[in-house]
Amino acid sequence: MTGQKSTDGDIRLTSSNIKYLITLLRLGGDSGSVRGTDIAASLGITKPSAHTMLVSLAKMELVRKDHYGGATFTPNGLTLAEKYLSCYEALDAEIGGLFPDEGQALSPICALLAEMPEESLDSMIPDTAGKAGQ
Repeated sequence: MTGQKSTDGDIRLTSSNIKYLITLLRLGGDSGSVRGTDIAASLGITKPSAHTMLVSLAKMELVRKDHYGGATFTPNGLTLAEKYLSCYEALDAEIGGLFPDEGQALSPICALLAEMPEESLDSMIPDTAGKAGQ
């Protein structure tokens, strides 16, 4: 499943989209190229599944794919990845302990993030939380 454009023109990301963006950011940082095989290994999925999602993220103009199978963030993709990682970390700090093994919280938290209104996400980010009431 790929992200959808909402009625206001913003990209509405699925939980899988969010999980891949977070994983890309964790593996490659803000400027590193990450190969599909590394994503597949990190998420415990097949290489074709990782490739398919990277193609979807490239179509949404969130990543650029190179000829060697690597993906790097576009400026918009990096902004979204950083936003979702910040929100993920805030939720993980609150509820991550409910999951017995490290990493088990990734999918459920990404599912929650995909359903949250934009205003709620923005209120979770320290840089924008104070601006929301202004």
